[in-house]
Amino acid sequence: MFVKRFENLEEFVSGDNCVLREYFNPLKEKMELNYSLAHAVVKSGETTFKHKLKSSEVYFILKGKGTMHIDEEEK
Repeated sequence: MFVKRFENLEEFVSGDNCVLREYFNPLKEKMELNYSLAHAVVKSGETTFKHKLKSSEVYFILKGKGTMHIDEEEK
């Protein structure tokens, strides 16, 4: 069982240039999941870098707006 508090998660700038706090990451912890769960912030006026991962990602946009690109799809 994973129990983590947001305020205790280490904040860092990820490889794609967003500010990230990871709840869990299958590449860093022993777990049977193939996805990570993290809180990411993209500062206003900034973009993240294109990247590919070995695990899946799910995005919830909580505030603001932006454009996401996945392969040739754009939303």
